[in-house]
Amino acid sequence: MAQDQDGATRKVLFYVPGLAIGPDKSGPLLERLRAEYGSDWEIHVFRHGVRPWTLYPRLGQAVDRLAVAIASASGDFTGEAHTVGEVRLMGHSLGGLLIQSAYLRGLGVDGNQSSSTVGSWASKVRRMVLVGTPNQGFAPRRMPFTARLTYAFASPFWDFAAEAFRMGGYWITNLRLLWMETLRGQANPPLVVQVLGTDDDFIHEEDVRDSINMPNTGWTHMDGANHPGLVDLGDPFTSEYRWKVLREALFGSSIKPQAASPVSERPVHFIVHGIRASAYDTWVQQLKAEIEHDPDGVEPYVVAMDYGYLSAYEFALPFSRNRKTHTFLTTYANACRDFNPDNFNFAGHSNGTFMMGRAMKLVPAVRFRHIFLAGSVLPVDYRWSALFARRQVGRHDSTGLWLRGRVHNDRAAVDVPVGILATFLHGLHPFNKDIGPGGYRGFSEDSLPAEVSDHELAFPPGHGSALMDHPGQPPRMPQISHYLRSGVPVCTPDTVRPAKFALMNRLVERLAWFLVLLIVVLLLLAGWWLATVLGLWWAVGIYAAVLGGAYVALRCI
Repeated sequence: MAQDQDGATRKVLFYVPGLAIGPDKSGPLLERLRAEYGSDWEIHVFRHGVRPWTLYPRLGQAVDRLAVAIASASGDFTGEAHTVGEVRLMGHSLGGLLIQSAYLRGLGVDGNQSSSTVGSWASKVRRMVLVGTPNQGFAPRRMPFTARLTYAFASPFWDFAAEAFRMGGYWITNLRLLWMETLRGQANPPLVVQVLGTDDDFIHEEDVRDSINMPNTGWTHMDGANHPGLVDLGDPFTSEYRWKVLREALFGSSIKPQAASPVSERPVHFIVHGIRASAYDTWVQQLKAEIEHDPDGVEPYVVAMDYGYLSAYEFALPFSRNRKTHTFLTTYANACRDFNPDNFNFAGHSNGTFMMGRAMKLVPAVRFRHIFLAGSVLPVDYRWSALFARRQVGRHDSTGLWLRGRVHNDRAAVDVPVGILATFLHGLHPFNKDIGPGGYRGFSEDSLPAEVSDHELAFPPGHGSALMDHPGQPPRMPQISHYLRSGVPVCTPDTVRPAKFALMNRLVERLAWFLVLLIVVLLLLAGWWLATVLGLWWAVGIYAAVLGGAYVALRCI
């Protein structure tokens, strides 16, 4: 066996299969690898056992076990690391995501720097082959109908692995962002080869578009291969061709990485509307125009995100409003393909602030330089200190030094959606902890960072009043645009919040469960009275009409 300059003679290859949803078809592939390359490479297979319905925490455990397995095979725990000269990784479908995550774990860039799996093995990875791997996540719409139906009913109640690696999922978005930032920052990143099947109905080229702008990354296609067929060498008519494609991806030299496009340093401003609104609302378009007319002479890029109409009813349902966060995360990560996130700013209203807050809480790789909130529905105890500690609010300067950013929260004197609806939902403990009246009361976290600011006074009544011009006040859009660029709030609200509304705000939160119980009791008493007076079926009919009308009304509010 050849020996490199450092005396290292061993070469380690790990293969990780995809989701365990049927018979593993990679047996012939592994036999071929061992037969032709077993004398030069130590070939290992990692059986993760993850299925679509595996609970989310076990996905992280699978990454831990994989990182430990690679580190162990590479001698990091036995003092024999010096004997290993090269490590190569190959994963099919979810297996590709697991090797990406394990590699980042080995480098210590995923928030687990103290993990025992951080070692020399990651620095020896020279090539990674991702076979049918959805780097951006899979699209649920491509699932079979029965799987989509099961997913739709079950995902609101449990955190399944399928939810973690769906497009815009929290786990995969964090992986996606760390992957882009880490490989772009490496002087000599490993060669990454993407293998796609031309007949793959599950993974399309659009699902790996991040690769277009990534350094040292190449593509190859396997004609006539569906998703499981990418690693299936069991068919005598296609086995030689498929083996040739995989062998070249893993050991060959014909796949040339494309030239990576440098990320732009232009400032990027996210503008996210609230419920019952769209990206074409007046304030969104006005702020967009004001930002694009940047007096500093730096051409900005504006992401006026449109996630569709969201009724009060849909906002009240956790699984309904939470899924809008996936749309936000997809939009954010797509922007990171072309732009440096150190230059990202955020301006949001109502539910837009919720999506941003939830995304930053659950995806540590999301960050903004400055954040502007209007009519925020985040809870008053939202943990801004955790975000600042994880360096999610701020930027790196040209020397790599971290500079803390700012958060500013503008409030309205009488804000019914925040002061009543969001407060009522927050009062239903232990549910709805992630929403609350932060846009009315302000933030009161015990260790609130000094960089988080608002005003004791408020803007005149109205949910969107912080986004409107008011007599005697400077125009709002230039103020908000200036804040996003500089982090210096310049607004001066002058309205005192009415004591009666403040009292109502407190009572709604404290009496939330009592109000729910009262409504249920009244409905039961009304149903009993109707059944007694009019008969059972008349009572059922009237109830159905009233509840149906209430449902339609809530969907329209």
